[in-house]
Amino acid sequence: MADTERTEFHPGEGLPGRVYATGKAQWIEDVTRDDNFPRANSLSAVSVRGAFAFPVQIRDEVVAVLEFFSSEIQAPNQSVLDMAEEAGKQLGYVIERKRIERAMEESERKFRGIFDYSSQLMGLVTTDGTIIQFNEAALSMIGKVQEDVLGQRLWESPWWRHSKREALEVKAALEKAVSGKSVRFETTHMDKEGRVRDIDFVLPPITDHDDRVIYLIPEGRDITDRKDAEEALRQFKGTLDQIHDAVFIFDPDTFAFTYVNQGALLQLGYSREELLSITPLNIFCQHLWPCSGTDQGTS
Repeated sequence: MADTERTEFHPGEGLPGRVYATGKAQWIEDVTRDDNFPRANSLSAVSVRGAFAFPVQIRDEVVAVLEFFSSEIQAPNQSVLDMAEEAGKQLGYVIERKRIERAMEESERKFRGIFDYSSQLMGLVTTDGTIIQFNEAALSMIGKVQEDVLGQRLWESPWWRHSKREALEVKAALEKAVSGKSVRFETTHMDKEGRVRDIDFVLPPITDHDDRVIYLIPEGRDITDRKDAEEALRQFKGTLDQIHDAVFIFDPDTFAFTYVNQGALLQLGYSREELLSITPLNIFCQHLWPCSGTDQGTS
């Protein structure tokens, strides 16, 4: 048997090679009289005469060959060969299932790593909106634990209880996502301190091998700080527009204007669009000091 373990067979070579090449079970009455059995001498020394082998297949791929030996010369038995081939297919199903299980376990570990440790709000719901799970970031925001939200409809969950209108928007988005289209919009959540948080919300579908939607992943990113900064900037610009002096904000790298107030428009006689398309150098050259085309950055 050690000789068998050490021998490498190419397709068509020896009993294993023939089974591998044909995908069919093979029977040898007497290995000592077979022209394509490289181990005949070594195996005959341990009284091996008869042999048969069959393939283990996953779909049409031979992934293994199983050999069996006998100390007696035996005529081929087609029933045994047929049963052996069927057994090889069943073993293939088992191997394939194990491969799939390992792949799913690996995918599950990766998903868990993203899901559990993401700072974004993430969950998993069925196609009718029933909550299966939410991650710690989402639960912590509203001061709840997993058991508080399991089994609830997404739009009826604590994240939207402060706004019936937004809850209905979530329900409508879910109905659209179930058709296979990812949906994205801005919404709000009420946190555990009673503050309304602005959320960039996306609801992508998960499909099976037949492209049927089986789950949805509600995912939210807290954009409250960004929205607050945008509002503060809007108010700041509104204040500057009340000032009669000219006020400019420009990019330090390109010197292009990024903001001009109403006072600048009145004093210089430009429209806002015109000023935002030029630089301070253009104004300097036109109003204070004559410049060449090169000085103004023009060709």
